[in-house]
This record gives sequence, structure tokens and C-alpha cells, in this order.
Amino acid sequence: MAGHMVLIGWALWVSPCGTDSCDALPVTDTIFTQEQCVSRKSYLESKRPNLYFLCGEVYRDSEEMAAEEKHAVPAPHPPLRSLPERHSR
Repeated sequence: MAGHMVLIGWALWVSPCGTDSCDALPVTDTIFTQEQCVSRKSYLESKRPNLYFLCGEVYRDSEEMAAEEKHAVPAPHPPLRSLPERHSR
């Protein structure tokens, strides 16, 4: 059964050619929410008005995500808040 693509967030890109046809380059490896991406994009546009920034959707295959979950190491148990009570024999 083929998996489907799941939206996992937004990435910030810069196009060295402006709106002309060329490949955009990622600004960072970080995946953002849409609001975070738009906020960072606005900030960068104010600092570098001659560059063309854009926010793009990032998708991941659902089967790939399920496979990673199977191989994930579970988190350790939380530490005890206090030592267990000892009973005399």
C-alpha cells in the first residue's frame, strides 16, 4: 500500500534569481510553522530588500514517518520524586 504525503511544516528559501526561473536555496534546515516562516521572511526582507525570500511547504511520506517511529528509542522512565518507602521485615 502506498503512503501519502503529510505536511510537516514550512521551510524558508531564497531565490538568487528573484522571480526568474532558477532553483531556490534553503536559508536554514529548520522546519517552521507557517506563522514562524512568514515572520522570519518579513524580517529578512526588511534587512535584505534586494533578495527574494519565500516560504515553502515541506512534506514527508507517511510510510517513512511510521518506519522511523518503529525504530525510535523510547524515552527513559522519569526519575522518582522520592525514594520508595521501605518496610521492615
